[in-house]
Parts: sequence; structure tokens; C-alpha cells
Amino acid sequence: MTHGGPGWVDTDEVLGLIKKKEGRNPLMRTVGHLLSHQDDCIMVTDTVGPEESGSVHIIPKGMVKQINILTAEGSHEFL
Repeated sequence: MTHGGPGWVDTDEVLGLIKKKEGRNPLMRTVGHLLSHQDDCIMVTDTVGPEESGSVHIIPKGMVKQINILTAEGSHEFL
């Protein structure tokens, strides 16, 4: 397996391994605060403080199937 840099795994290789397995790819769900919505990725955290946050998940937009915005009144589809 090749590495694209510290802490990064080559997603093309990982996706190739997943596609070789029988069945569908798993659909993962992330719930948290949307920190940034960029052209190529979204950034989400599950913990927000006055001036800091918890771990930030950077998810490539090509891997995002749907985004739902949760509010006190319910939810609505964002993407």
C-alpha cells in the first residue's frame, strides 16, 4: 500500500481493494458540525468549543453521497 504523506493512505488503492470484495461498498454516516464546505471536500467535527474543536474529518466531495442539515425543527437535504 502506498502513502500520500503522513497520515494519508492512497484512496485509489484502498477503493480498488474494496471493489474486489463481493457486495456493495459500505455507506458510512458522519454526524457533526460542518466547519467548511469547499469545492473538493467538506470538513466536519463532532466537538466545538469557544475557540477550538475536536478532531476534524476531511471528506473528499467525490465520496459524499448526501448531506442533511439537522436543526431543532427537523432536517433537510443540503446536497
